[in-house]
Amino acid sequence: MAAADESHLIGDPAVPAEQSDAVAVVTVLTRMAGGDGQEAGQEVAVLWRQVQPAELLGRPVKEIDPYDLEVHHEITWRSVRGRPSYVECDHALELWRLITEAARGTSHLVMPVGSSSLGKTRAC
Repeated sequence: MAAADESHLIGDPAVPAEQSDAVAVVTVLTRMAGGDGQEAGQEVAVLWRQVQPAELLGRPVKEIDPYDLEVHHEITWRSVRGRPSYVECDHALELWRLITEAARGTSHLVMPVGSSSLGKTRAC
């Protein structure tokens, strides 16, 4: 195993993101159980390659340019450029309620719809 502290691999409920992490966990746990850790690690490495997609789907949201999603550019009026102040509205409050429920374990699929400039993107 690497020199860095990797105790999170056992305590974290998420699936390890890296093949090397999965191999390390299986190797150590198999050795602790009295089995052949090296063989188990090799088997996991093979299985990992079989289940990983060849190409990642989509892009992380932080890498997307808002203008690619047709977000309006800032307003320019009399040489003053900027975004109007945010005004909280009913649909933003409802969205916040649904997000709070999702954070507590009840997920929802939400698709804000409406005409241009209603504040759908800002609410999201």
